[in-house]
Amino acid sequence: QTLLSHADVILRLKPEIDQILSESVSYPTLELIEKINQQYESYYQQANQRADFYRLLLFGFSILLLVYIGYIIVQLKQATLALHTTNETLEQKVQERTEELTTSNQGLAQSEANNRALIHAIPDSLLRVNKEGAFLDFKPGKGLKLLLPASEWKGRSIFDVLPAEIAEKIMSHAKRSLENQHTQVFKFQLSQNKQAYHYEGRAVTCGEAEILTIVRDISEQKSLEDQLQRAQKLESIGQLAAGIAHEINTPTQYVGDNTRFLQDGFHDLSAVLQKNAQLVEACRSNTLSTNLLNEMEAAIHQADIEYLSDEIPKAIEQALIGVERISKIVHSMKEFAHPGSAEKKATNLNQAIESTITVACNEWKYIAELETDFAPELPLVPCLVGEFNQVILNLIINATHAIADVIGKDSALKGVIKISTRCQQNWAEIRVTDSGTGIPEAVRENIFDPFFTTKEVGKGSGQGLAISHAVIVEKHGGQLTFETEMGHGTTFIIRLPLDITND
Repeated sequence: QTLLSHADVILRLKPEIDQILSESVSYPTLELIEKINQQYESYYQQANQRADFYRLLLFGFSILLLVYIGYIIVQLKQATLALHTTNETLEQKVQERTEELTTSNQGLAQSEANNRALIHAIPDSLLRVNKEGAFLDFKPGKGLKLLLPASEWKGRSIFDVLPAEIAEKIMSHAKRSLENQHTQVFKFQLSQNKQAYHYEGRAVTCGEAEILTIVRDISEQKSLEDQLQRAQKLESIGQLAAGIAHEINTPTQYVGDNTRFLQDGFHDLSAVLQKNAQLVEACRSNTLSTNLLNEMEAAIHQADIEYLSDEIPKAIEQALIGVERISKIVHSMKEFAHPGSAEKKATNLNQAIESTITVACNEWKYIAELETDFAPELPLVPCLVGEFNQVILNLIINATHAIADVIGKDSALKGVIKISTRCQQNWAEIRVTDSGTGIPEAVRENIFDPFFTTKEVGKGSGQGLAISHAVIVEKHGGQLTFETEMGHGTTFIIRLPLDITND
C-alpha cells in the first residue's frame, strides 16, 4: 500500500520533475561545476583558516589552563603546607592555652580557697539577700546571736530569722542601697537573755537585685565609747570642780553670814521675849513692878528691836536667795553629770543649755558677758542630752579662750558670748557666737580633726571640737558648721533634726 502511495505521488509530480530536468540539461554544466569547485575551495580554505585559528586558540587556552592548573597545584601545596604549619601552631597554642588554663584553674582554686579562708577569718557576719529579703548566702560572724542555726538561714526570708523591727531596718537600708547605689550604714540593737548587743550594718549592692549586708558586733566598742564619754564628762567635771566650788562657796558664805546674823538677832530677841514673858506673868498675878518695866525697856533697847525688825526679813530673803543659787548650781551640775540614756529622748534644749551655762559660769564670768536668746516656741528635740551638754560646754570654753586671747588675762574689759536657739523648718538651730579672734583661714578645714589645736601646750587637747562634731553629725544625724571673721569672732552653728526617726 505504501509503495502504491509513493508511486502515485511520483506520477503526479512527474511533469514538474521533467521540466526541472530539462532545464538542468540546458544549463552549462562545466561552468557550474567549476564555480561550485571554486566556491568549495574558497569554503575549504576559510574552514581551514578557521580550524587553524580555533586550534591556535585551543592551544593557547590549553596552555593557560595548564598554567592555571599548575598555579592551583602550587597554591594547594602551599596552602597544604601552611595549613599543616597552622595546624601544628594551633595544636601548640591549644596545648599552651590548656596548660595556662590548668595553671589558672589551679590558681583560681587556690585563690578561692584563700578568699574562703579570708572570709571565714573575718569576724563580721555576711548576709546576701535578694530585694525580696530571701537569703542567698549567709556567713555567721563573731558576736552575732543567732535565733536559728546558720544552716537554716539560707533560703529563708530575713523576716523569719530576725525580729521584725531589725529585719525591717536592714531591708529598708538594703533597698535604699539598690536605689542610689551607695553604701548604707546603720546601727541596731538585739536583746537576748536580758542583755543588749549592739551591731553596725553596711548594705552594699551585689549585682542588680542582690544586697550584701556586713554586720559587725560593736558591743565592746560601744562599751568603750560609753566609758570614754563618762571619762570625758568626769574630766570636764574635774576641770569645772574648782569653779563650781567657788560658785557654791560664794552663796554659801552669803547664807552663812545671814544665818549667823539671825542667830545673834534671835539671841537678843530671846532676852526680850523672856522679859516679856515675865511681864505677862506679873500682870496676871498683879505683881507688876517698876523694876520689871525698866528691865523690859533695857532689854528692848539692848536688842535694838527696830533695827532687827528691818534687817531680819532682809537677812531671811538674802539667805533664801543664796540657797536658791546653791540649789540651782547643784541641780545644773546634777543634770550635766547625769549619764543620760543610750537612746535619744525628747529634750528641752533651752533648759539643757541653761544648765550647762550655770555649770560653766566660773569659766566665762570673768572673761565675758553671756547673753541668751532662747526661742520659747522651740519644740522638744530628740537628742542624747548628756552628750549635747558636753558639746555646748566645749563651745563655751572655746569661746572663752578665744575672747581671752583678745582682751588678755588681767583686762578689766569683757567680751561677749551669745547663745541663741531657733526652729528652722525641720531643724533645731543653736548658735554660739563669741567676740574672739576668729579662726585663721589656713586652719579652718582642720578644726574638726582629732588632736588638732591652735592653742598653746597644756591649754587644749584638740579633742573638744572633734568629739563635738562626732556627737552632732554621727550620733544625731545633724550638722556642725561655723562662720568666722578674723578680728570679729566666730559663730558655731548646731543643727539637730526634729524627726526622732532620723538615723
